[in-house]
Amino acid sequence: MKIKKINIKKYSAPIPVYCLNEPINNEILLVGNSGSKYASYQTTNLAFSFCQSPFSFQTVIRDNWSEERKNKYIKENSLEVIKEKNGFKNKNLTIATEIHKKFFNTYKGLPIYFEKMWSFAKQNGYIDCPIFPGLRRHVPEMLQIGSNLSKEKQSHYSTLHNICVNTGAQGGEVIIVDKAMIMIQERIDQLNLKSILIGTIHDSIICYCYKKEIKEMFNILKECMEVFDYNIPIVSEIDLGIDKDHPWGFGIEVNEKNIEDISKNYG
Repeated sequence: MKIKKINIKKYSAPIPVYCLNEPINNEILLVGNSGSKYASYQTTNLAFSFCQSPFSFQTVIRDNWSEERKNKYIKENSLEVIKEKNGFKNKNLTIATEIHKKFFNTYKGLPIYFEKMWSFAKQNGYIDCPIFPGLRRHVPEMLQIGSNLSKEKQSHYSTLHNICVNTGAQGGEVIIVDKAMIMIQERIDQLNLKSILIGTIHDSIICYCYKKEIKEMFNILKECMEVFDYNIPIVSEIDLGIDKDHPWGFGIEVNEKNIEDISKNYG
């Protein structure tokens, strides 16, 4: 699924909310990618949206940025490299800290949301999904959080904080996908199609598509995934796995522009 409208001047097309390049000029640049580039960018939004710290996020910089790119970023942003206790100059943590700061300067509502979820869980021992009230996850250990914690407990409660924030996104996603699956199966039955609804993998719905029904299944999936009326519209992203070299997740992207040709070529 993709977020349809994001308030960014330079980009108007639908883009994955978890697909983020590094901030430039104190502005978060969201860019849509596919294949290997897509995988290399997807971690930033997802990580910070679920409370990952700069210390943890530095591994992304370490594993994906060249030394030349690190040096250029530090110079362009006039950063002072963080020195660890042993005197080691940690460029990765320096850059991760700067990206973290710019991210939350751009998305200022997120820390407010985080604190709201944490405070509620500390007082009640559970968290409700903001999108679907009544969808609840119990976190009784949040009731025990105090100021004097060992490092081991601090790490554990950090995970609990993550759960409190994650519940809203992941819990809401489950309901959206499940509702869509019910609607898809109903449409398949109504039209007496040969295609089969298989199930889900994470946030994806998997179907075995009868070749002559490619166009019909495309329209059904779009209709059923995009029917929900939220403040942020949802846009479905569909791909067609045609052979062992183009399986699920690495298939041909199908959209309104190419569905006719794909239907003729593979139907």
